Amino acid sequence: MLTNKALWGALAGALVAIVWVTFDSSAVLLVIALAAVGWLIGTIIDRPEVFIRLLQRLQDR
Repeated sequence: MLTNKALWGALAGALVAIVWVTFDSSAVLLVIALAAVGWLIGTIIDRPEVFIRLLQRLQDR
């Protein structure tokens, strides 16, 4: 399993380039959007206390 962030970044860049060449720029935008949603879900799972604090602040308004 890869643990080096630079390697993950290189793989992600290569994947985006392959999708860009194979399909179209709209597919790349979709990949980036889905990656952002996945990152957000992963962040919430890793650190739920930040999300809980945000929900509590919204509830207090």
